[in-house]
Amino acid sequence: GDRYYVDAPNISGKMVEWEVEMKIVIDHNQCKHGGAYSDRCLRATILNPLGHERYCMVDFEDDSRPELTVTLRFDHEEYTRVLHDEAERKIVASDGWIAFVPSE
Repeated sequence: GDRYYVDAPNISGKMVEWEVEMKIVIDHNQCKHGGAYSDRCLRATILNPLGHERYCMVDFEDDSRPELTVTLRFDHEEYTRVLHDEAERKIVASDGWIAFVPSE
């Protein structure tokens, strides 16, 4: 499949391209930004998971899958989306937390 890359600092602080083969866990309830800013934080994290300040990211791991897997903790529930390409990442990032929580 396609490979996706993000610009993020390596251990020395130099910006390099990192391949996005990971699963990230975001705890929306613990985001220090709060309110509307927490949606901005979620959007930035989805679009640039390694290069964004990680106020709400509680875990990430290299799962060796070409997709970006995002688990969102929200109101004591967990919702997971697998984002297959950049277009899907942009849509979910634009929609914010509502893209994860099923409508009733």
